[in-house]
Amino acid sequence: MFIYKNTVPFFQDTVVGGLFSIVFLETSFICHQKCGERNFHIFYQLLSGADEDLAEKLGLAAPEKYEYLKYGFPQFITSSPSSIPSSRLPDAGTIADDVVDDIIDYNCVKKFLVEVGFSNDEIVQFFSIVAGILHLGNIKFELSTRGRCVVQDAAKYHLDMAAKLLGLNAEDLVLACKIGKSGGAFKVHEVEGERDALAQTIYCKLFDSIVTAINLYLGNSMFNSKAFIGVMDIKNFEFLQENAFEQFCIDYCDEKMSHISQENDYPRCSPINKEECLKNFERKSKPLVQQSTDGLHVAIKHLLANSTNNLIKFFYESTSLDPSTQSSSDAAALNESDKQSSFSYIMEQLQTTETHYVKCIKPVRAMSFDDDYN
Repeated sequence: MFIYKNTVPFFQDTVVGGLFSIVFLETSFICHQKCGERNFHIFYQLLSGADEDLAEKLGLAAPEKYEYLKYGFPQFITSSPSSIPSSRLPDAGTIADDVVDDIIDYNCVKKFLVEVGFSNDEIVQFFSIVAGILHLGNIKFELSTRGRCVVQDAAKYHLDMAAKLLGLNAEDLVLACKIGKSGGAFKVHEVEGERDALAQTIYCKLFDSIVTAINLYLGNSMFNSKAFIGVMDIKNFEFLQENAFEQFCIDYCDEKMSHISQENDYPRCSPINKEECLKNFERKSKPLVQQSTDGLHVAIKHLLANSTNNLIKFFYESTSLDPSTQSSSDAAALNESDKQSSFSYIMEQLQTTETHYVKCIKPVRAMSFDDDYN
């Protein structure tokens, strides 16, 4: 779902900090998953693990009640389904796993948020945004008798809940769905597309805030270090029935890195040489440097900057982007994170440092090894 890089710096053989960088987050995954595929874990963790008071406040229900979850894998993974209220239990039931447990992981997330500096109010606001995104996906539109795009009556509850949790009034949220990134949408599918873009952008901002909190928690003594170990995890090339632009970007990154591995005598798994395709793409377009998370129309950014949810307000208010309002150490951490999230910078590091490769081969359609993979 994302490409990330973790940097561990050393000074005189001692670990002195760390930096976690997200190179690419597959935000389209928030709104659409393949059948049997999970959305981001945090949605299931919140729905299964929240206590009754928080669940009532956030309007939580079973996974299949949400458009952003129902078509993928609308089940919880837990070994204690009896602790989940019946109103939130999936119709398809639950499954158990040796590693993943949504309820346990929910409590770990809460503990982690406290550890990296989130206050109790901010934790509630954090989960309000997660729930608000789910409600946002349930806001459906239709054409009125006058030909205007309006919210369906059955979706008005979700409109009110999404607006409340995201700190906006309902009218402004509908306006945000209609303006989105393009500056104006009038057909039902266009408005719902802008709604999805809004959900993706807010989630990406939330994700970035967690990464920033981790980096500030790890400390900034790393920036004077010349010795480091960098670990990068990248999703491999996939053949899917439908490929969005984000998948193309991930495949592009994979091919660029595979080309470097070829230069270092690392054997490719595929005999196909795509070097000419890469060159043609790069000649006709700007280099893929960093995923844009600020594609919303300026009017929507202004609305979000006035949200009563302080986290969303912070994401979009102008002072949060002004280095003069940050301490020098915090600004350094944020600037270094942005720099290391640049794919071109990572490519430069791969070409100028000693690299080691571990390639994992896993079938896309089945978690089993037969004669084709021996």
